[in-house]
Amino acid sequence: MGNLYDRIKNTIRSLLRLPTKEVKEEPVEWAGEQTDVAPVALPKAGYLQEAQAVSIIRKAAHNRLLVNLQYSGQFRYVEPYSFRQGKFGLLFFGHDLLRNDTRSYYINKIESVELTDIPYNPRWYVEID
Repeated sequence: MGNLYDRIKNTIRSLLRLPTKEVKEEPVEWAGEQTDVAPVALPKAGYLQEAQAVSIIRKAAHNRLLVNLQYSGQFRYVEPYSFRQGKFGLLFFGHDLLRNDTRSYYINKIESVELTDIPYNPRWYVEID
């Protein structure tokens, strides 16, 4: 079980190209099936939240739908276009409709992301699979 968890954690890190960090293992109580191996707690639950944000943005790009981002305390409707590796983590590039400008957002700083049902016609090539 521990080996499977390590493989999943390493896959998420490689997809997001995040720096590796050692995480202190802590026992966790499970409601339901008991196992002999305690899962490793991720710091700030960041990796899973970032992976979930990437997944939602990819789905939106594939279906050509807007995402509603909360970033720096503000909500924005954004057309998704690409991901790039930035100096401090993975960057998401999209066209912010409110500002009518292309912006970049660090995935680890996105406070929330929501898939909308609002379609858009791409202004540029959508690089997200």
